[in-house]
Amino acid sequence: MSTGGLGDSASKARNRPIFERWFGSGFIEDDSKLYFADTEMAAINSVMEAIEQTESSYIYDPLPTNDVPLAICLAYLRSQDTRFPTDGVVGAGKSLMALPALSQGYVTRFDELREDGIGRNPRLLDRQCIQQLSQVHDDDFYTAKHGFEFDQSWPNDRIGAIFIDLRKAEWREPSRRLETIIDLLDEDTPPIIFYTDTNRGVFDPIQDQSNNFAITSELLTTASPGSTAKATTMAAGYERLLATSDLSVSCISFGYPDNGKAINKLREMKNKLQERGLAPMEVGWVYNLLTKLPVKPEHWADAVTGDFYQSTVKDLVQGLRGIAQRANGQTAELLINYVQGINHLQGILNKEHPVQQALFEAIEKAELEGINRTIVVKDDHEHQALLHAINMENETMPENYASIQTLDDIEPATSGETVYARPFEYNSHPYQFPLCSDITTYQFVTWGPTVLGQIKSGLDNTNATFETQVIGETKSQGSSSGEGNTDTRRKYQRNQQNGRSRGSSKSQVTGSKVRVELSNGDVRTVGLHSKFPVYNDSGEIARVRVEDLDVGDDILLLSTATDDIYEMYLDSAKEQDKIRKCGRTVQQWRDVLQSNITDGDTSYSDALRMIRAAGSDVTSKITVRLWTNGRTIGPSDDKDVSRVLEVFQPELKPRAPAIVQSMKQIRRTHQKIGQRARRAVEAEMCVGSEHKSTSDDLDSIDGVEEDITQVSIEAMEKLSNE
Repeated sequence: MSTGGLGDSASKARNRPIFERWFGSGFIEDDSKLYFADTEMAAINSVMEAIEQTESSYIYDPLPTNDVPLAICLAYLRSQDTRFPTDGVVGAGKSLMALPALSQGYVTRFDELREDGIGRNPRLLDRQCIQQLSQVHDDDFYTAKHGFEFDQSWPNDRIGAIFIDLRKAEWREPSRRLETIIDLLDEDTPPIIFYTDTNRGVFDPIQDQSNNFAITSELLTTASPGSTAKATTMAAGYERLLATSDLSVSCISFGYPDNGKAINKLREMKNKLQERGLAPMEVGWVYNLLTKLPVKPEHWADAVTGDFYQSTVKDLVQGLRGIAQRANGQTAELLINYVQGINHLQGILNKEHPVQQALFEAIEKAELEGINRTIVVKDDHEHQALLHAINMENETMPENYASIQTLDDIEPATSGETVYARPFEYNSHPYQFPLCSDITTYQFVTWGPTVLGQIKSGLDNTNATFETQVIGETKSQGSSSGEGNTDTRRKYQRNQQNGRSRGSSKSQVTGSKVRVELSNGDVRTVGLHSKFPVYNDSGEIARVRVEDLDVGDDILLLSTATDDIYEMYLDSAKEQDKIRKCGRTVQQWRDVLQSNITDGDTSYSDALRMIRAAGSDVTSKITVRLWTNGRTIGPSDDKDVSRVLEVFQPELKPRAPAIVQSMKQIRRTHQKIGQRARRAVEAEMCVGSEHKSTSDDLDSIDGVEEDITQVSIEAMEKLSNE
């Protein structure tokens, strides 16, 4: 980034003569003008400067738009266009190859854009969809179809740059194509432009070898007000707010009607159940639903009646009762007491719901105060639930001033007030970018510190001022340990937004036990060598040790009392025992790698070199890392199993055939499990939004299994040896 900030960097891009024809006058899209803001232009400048140095780029953009990918690709294509020389500058005539995230829907925008001019305007560029790399010929722009094949070496003489959207699971997942993508950096390829909305630990090798550009609130404060004035993208709205407005955030937390007696007992039972590993998923789900909803539970239940993908408190309680019947002793008694506590708190909140009442007052006062007040809810279901609550409580929704919008629909506003009606997910963009200059958040006291911490982290180094207010709190009420540890999350979030790589979890967690905080509110205390199932979206399940997981990684949670993926999906005890024996056999091979690499003095690069010297065709150290941490079950070449033993522990080489057979058995089992897990996880991903079929979403969901869900690790904390 230029020392002059976003505005200076954007000006460098705008001042390039080759860009004047397209970017100077703007574009026409759906009969509307499209002007890119400083954010998109600065990203263009960063990428073009890197390409001129034959360097790759890594773009981190958490904004929920596709304007940056659109702008970057257009800029490169214009720089190569030979049709319209500008000030003697003629395009080089190279093509752009894009590996897009088709489900994002931006690819067709390239076909619809036109120059702003008089009369008939032809298409800006010719785009070809291809299934194989060998189909590259003489066109300007190629986009990969789903299931794209690298069927030949890279055609360097024709392709000038490669754009890869890491939001697509096919490109970002280690078990699918990520290794192939990372290997491109070491091959004789043109400069690569990597784009993502979420920093992940597995992207560290890409960031380390690329020029990094991260879009944050702090960066947007350096935009130029003059150039932002006519821009039409979402980023322009954030630029105007952050560069010209004084931001004010009021975090208002509400105590529970019974002075916190019910929530305190409930929180204590929740933590005990999760620490014991008894139905931690359901325990966290019902707790979060009850304490995050902006309306009475009964209004939520009415709004989602008949919706297969939505759960009510009653639904989750029924599931917990079934689990309690299968448990024994004190844990079963604790779970039954927890269910009773949930029902008790639900009854209290159905009689009096402070957050709902505050929203009613905010809506009513908007018209009286003459303030344009926008209430932001999570999704369409909460929108309907709030409207239903207004109707059932004999309130009114004014025609003017007050409105309700969802996270997917909201855009930054230059005036008025925005009210966050509930705590959102940790990575939600309203916590990283202000939706208006005056923001108020409503939540129960159990979530107040977390919400405040997230917003402070996202607006770090801006001019935002913060106020906190607690209404109806007594000394007995406060944030739960499950929602605490705000400093840990803030540190992680800041690193994520700034595009800095994260260290391995091994450096963070070294004790005999680890406390793991999950995105659904669960808190688990597990042994360092315990394993979590990981769904890699490829039809397989991997079981990865806690010490090899990282903050931000996705894991699977199971709803059985045993929390064992084999007991959940394998019917016979004989099958379960057989696959566990295979796992122990494979772990012996993996321990050889870990003792020499993770715990020894051998680097992954050295290990790769040694294994290749033994005859392996493996080309990337990432492959060796995935073998070591268990994210892949083992090598694709069976002989590599023997080669690893030959290099590091020759006396175990006779065990290689048994290890290979165990790996094959585990793969077959995990593929069977993965077919069922896929349906459950994909169905969960559709919750709260209309599921639209695209060419990037080929697997139909023909059933939902409520015994598995995918969550993210929010924080990891080592505990003292007991």
